[in-house]
Amino acid sequence: MSEPRFLLVYGSLMSHKGLRTSLPQQQNSAMHRLLLRHARSVGTLQVPGKLWLRHGYPVLVPDAHSPSRVQAELYELLRPAQLLPELDAYELSNANHRFPREYQRSRLRVTHPQTGHTVETWVYSNGQSLARCQPIHHGDWQRFCRERAVSHPRPLNPAAWC
Repeated sequence: MSEPRFLLVYGSLMSHKGLRTSLPQQQNSAMHRLLLRHARSVGTLQVPGKLWLRHGYPVLVPDAHSPSRVQAELYELLRPAQLLPELDAYELSNANHRFPREYQRSRLRVTHPQTGHTVETWVYSNGQSLARCQPIHHGDWQRFCRERAVSHPRPLNPAAWC
């Protein structure tokens, strides 16, 4: 089986056009810049599934049969050999060892926003239990960040969110 040529992002790796927030992961766009060096934005799409908040970060639980949708962006991988090891280190590790491994990289089939064809993509999604985590019912991480920034203008401790 061939490796996916696409990457689906739905949280801190998304582009942040016009998003002003006090959330720490949104202030640091180094990983998004890395993504742009090794991948090309294809467009936005909605993925069937649910979005959860765990330790201040979003977690996608894909579900092809779910009526719920999650806002996401699709990127074509130009240099996956350079990009994926860096993203794996960022998404799969837990530098502070305070929480268990957050994500796992897996394959997901989505509809390409430009061609309408089904493509296989990599996605970093749920790697552990979601017990005691908060659902983000509308499925839009950037909307959640905007709403949280308005209701909580000071930086918050993300670990306190779930």
